[in-house]
Amino acid sequence: MIFNFLIYLADTNSDPLKNIKISSQEELEAFLETKNEYTQFISEKLKENYEPKEKTQKHHIIPLSAEGLDNSWNIITLSYSDHIRAHELLYKVYKRPEDQLALNFMTKDPEAFSNRIKLSHISSKIKQSGFFSTEQQTESGKKGGSTPSEKKDIKFQEKQTEHTITFLATDHTWVHENGQSLFIKGGQFQLVRDLVQYIFENSEEPISTKAKKQYIAGMFSKVIAKERKSTLGWSIKK
Repeated sequence: MIFNFLIYLADTNSDPLKNIKISSQEELEAFLETKNEYTQFISEKLKENYEPKEKTQKHHIIPLSAEGLDNSWNIITLSYSDHIRAHELLYKVYKRPEDQLALNFMTKDPEAFSNRIKLSHISSKIKQSGFFSTEQQTESGKKGGSTPSEKKDIKFQEKQTEHTITFLATDHTWVHENGQSLFIKGGQFQLVRDLVQYIFENSEEPISTKAKKQYIAGMFSKVIAKERKSTLGWSIKK
């Protein structure tokens, strides 16, 4: 084998996919030779040609949340149903909570998502944070802000890419150019909008901008998507 699977076998308590370091197409091919339901499924789909009119999506064979690379050799084109199946098998084989979360979002489980939103709103109300903070209520009152709703949150969620969903499900750290850092626990936020609100509330330096918060969330989304390195002085720690 090109790389050492003994690392994975020796440490079953940690992320099995992160333990398998894959940095080239050759190593990925070797990984796909280790037969399980997921690798067999991917190997079969690499040979499949979909109809031109069929809607397809991009899938990272080694997920970005497992430190997979955003290279063409790590990306496969799948139909929507096959994409869901890929994540089902990822979770079945490797038991990673990130894949279960991504699957829930992809299948748009309304009950599960609704419950997460309700819990998020209850938690924010108890802590007087986010939308329910005194400052935010004052700001919303001045500008005629609207209250959060499940329908709006689902609409925001539907616009988020698979990469954004898996990113939010993974531990990560934001760093400011002034040296401040904010650690974010995977699954702490379901929406980029809520992540941005948290960063605003905990920034040591007041963030001064007249841009709408929806636009600001879009700027942070571009940093997550690696389309820009930073926004408002904030970037993701490598």
